[in-house]
Amino acid sequence: MNAQLQRTKDGATEQSRIAELAGLVKVLRRCLKESDGRLKTFAANSVQHEKELERQAEGQRLTAESSRRQLEAQVAILKRDAAQAVAAQKAADASWQAQVDSHRAEASHSRQELQRFQAERDKARDEVRRAEAARNEVLGKEKGIRREAGQQLRELEVGRGEALRLLQEAQSTARQREQELLEGIRKAEATADAAQQAAVAANANATTVGQDLEEARADLRQTREDSARTCAQLTQALQDLSEARSEASDAGRRADGLASSLATVESRYKLLLASQGEAQGLAESFQAQLQEASAAAEQQSRQWEAALAQSQAREAALGQEKGQLKGALAGALEQQAGLEASLSAKQEECRRLQSQLQESQHHCQRLETDGQEAAERLHQAQQALQDVSGQLQQAVQARSELEIQSQDKAARLARMEGELGAIQDAIGTGSTDQAEMLGRLISRVAHLDASLAQSRAAQRAMHNQLVELRGNIRVFCRLKPSSTAAVAALADGVSVAAHTPEGKDATFTFDRIFAPDAQQSAVFAEAAELVQCALDGYQVCLFAYGQTGSGKTHTMQGTDHPDRQGIIPRAVAQILEQAELLEQQGWQYELHASYIEVYNETLRDLLAEGKGRDVGKITDQNAIRHDPHGGQTMVVGAVRAAVQTPKEAQVLMRRAGRARAVEATAMNAESSRSHSVFMLHITGRHAASDTCLQGALNLVDLAGSERLARSGVEGQRAKEACLINKSLSALADVFSALAAKSPHVPHRNSKLTHLLQPCLGGTGKTLMLVNINPEPASIQESLCTLRFAAKVNGCETGARGGAQRHVTSLSSGTATASRPAASVWCPTLRFLLLQA
Repeated sequence: MNAQLQRTKDGATEQSRIAELAGLVKVLRRCLKESDGRLKTFAANSVQHEKELERQAEGQRLTAESSRRQLEAQVAILKRDAAQAVAAQKAADASWQAQVDSHRAEASHSRQELQRFQAERDKARDEVRRAEAARNEVLGKEKGIRREAGQQLRELEVGRGEALRLLQEAQSTARQREQELLEGIRKAEATADAAQQAAVAANANATTVGQDLEEARADLRQTREDSARTCAQLTQALQDLSEARSEASDAGRRADGLASSLATVESRYKLLLASQGEAQGLAESFQAQLQEASAAAEQQSRQWEAALAQSQAREAALGQEKGQLKGALAGALEQQAGLEASLSAKQEECRRLQSQLQESQHHCQRLETDGQEAAERLHQAQQALQDVSGQLQQAVQARSELEIQSQDKAARLARMEGELGAIQDAIGTGSTDQAEMLGRLISRVAHLDASLAQSRAAQRAMHNQLVELRGNIRVFCRLKPSSTAAVAALADGVSVAAHTPEGKDATFTFDRIFAPDAQQSAVFAEAAELVQCALDGYQVCLFAYGQTGSGKTHTMQGTDHPDRQGIIPRAVAQILEQAELLEQQGWQYELHASYIEVYNETLRDLLAEGKGRDVGKITDQNAIRHDPHGGQTMVVGAVRAAVQTPKEAQVLMRRAGRARAVEATAMNAESSRSHSVFMLHITGRHAASDTCLQGALNLVDLAGSERLARSGVEGQRAKEACLINKSLSALADVFSALAAKSPHVPHRNSKLTHLLQPCLGGTGKTLMLVNINPEPASIQESLCTLRFAAKVNGCETGARGGAQRHVTSLSSGTATASRPAASVWCPTLRFLLLQA
């Protein structure tokens, strides 16, 4: 228009100028009309837009008001539910408290009964001990009496032998005297013969005495017969002297008769007896000696009979006393049997009461657990109430923000009306400029996305290379706080010095040393880079190793306090956080957790429902299944719980902690009697690149190695300790084979090493956290642990192929396992993804 006016002004005539100006005026009027129409249309649109904004604001206000009312109603309902829950909880608490009081009263009564039965048992044991003492005393007396009786019997035997010896001597003396008597009789016979011859000679001179001589001869024959008869009787008497005292008396009487006969012969034949005086003297001497021998034999026999009677009386008394003792012993044995039966009954009653007491305690524990769960539900309800209150406040705040936005839009509309005239010329060209600017912005965004993807790909590659350069098996050492320490961390941060009992210092070097004052966050910060590798498709294993009571469980699990959480909850939180960030790049991650316990070389699922040592026990000997293409490891029969938040992971940890086997030893109040393995299976899918990553994070809390002499365990605990040491020895054998680059690694020697085979076999990444108890009393165990850790630190798994990722194609399912080496361009998303 300005150019037309200039041309008209320079060379046109007045008429042409007028005509041109008239045409220009018409054009201006048409433009003004069009501008007026556009202005009216814009004003109408603005008014309509303002009305629409007002309607929207009113609708939002009504919506906010409705939402507020709904939220208030929900809050009221939640408050009512919370009040009901509080009332129910109070009622449950009261009922629980009443039940607890009742069970406590029952437990107290049971304890009193148990004490009473224990007192009765002790009393019965005392009675049994007294009966046993009495029985022993009776047995001692019986043995003494038996010894005395035996001694007396031996004395009687000796006396009997002496009596037999004296009897034999008397018999020998009697025989000798008999011979002498026979000799005297022969001499008397010779004298009689001489007298007979003298009588025959005198017969011629004295016929008057013939008749007397015949009578004398008859008497002599009678005397001879009597002598022979007396000799026979004497011989019989000597033979029967040992049999009876009566026969000796008869022999004495026969000797008296013989003496009487001899005296009669002497009185009748005084002349003949003059020649026989010597024989008579000998006979009288023999008779005296025989009487003396008979008297001595009778006295000895009486003594023997008296001794025999005394022995028999003593033996009878001993027999009677023995019978009494046997009766008393039988009574004592019967009483002991009765007491033992009573004791068995009392013990059975004690066991029954102890069982009832344990059941009552278990019931109390269940009630306490139910109370804790109810308290937790109440806490969750209160938390939900707080969340709803927060949502209500957010809704009120959103309503205020909407009102402010409505006011801002009205002010902006007023400014837009004021600036309408200034932007009318720009209306025609704005669309083209905006399209060009939009194109430039899209190109810039694509370029920035590509640069970001390239930098992240390079960062991942450098991160994996850095981890591999540091070693696929890394060793960290953490010292437990102690007032007196025989193991100390050096200033370089990678070495420790151990003071041996011999006075020597041993130095060990590892990848990282954590002093006793190191925080949980500092420990995890060093292990976080390996945790990140699990998201990239690697098999990662972190395990805590050390003697019992050195702080392994504290390092791996920690407590619920945010500053004291262990590696397991921090690792899960980091993976969930990184997975959420990767979702912005098109990745979708799924996390599933399993919690396995290796107890006495038997697998147990710690997430199984139920109570008891046999719950969750996996009896399948082939339950451990490894993906042959380098994928994840599965335990058949174990629970795989989905994990979406760190809180869910903490719930699983608490649930597994209640089921894990722990016992008290002389070295630790709660000593883990098993190995626990927290297995986190990670699956990442990227639809645009047709890629699927499968990684695994195994967080292992090993049972502590221990010496039976120090831990003081016995029975089942000792068996557990032996099996724990055996599995740790199998783990040491695996690392020894890796260090020696042996073609065969004994992974199947233990359930633990078989379960961790993908991580320990050279294709995974492993971190060993060595926990040390620096107390001087534990220096030998600490030295063994440090030497083993030094051996592990020298292992090189790169020679076995290095760590490998597990990447598959979503469409074909083809799996590849390799180290990251390149990047691939994805034009649809315009950023780089790591090439498998």
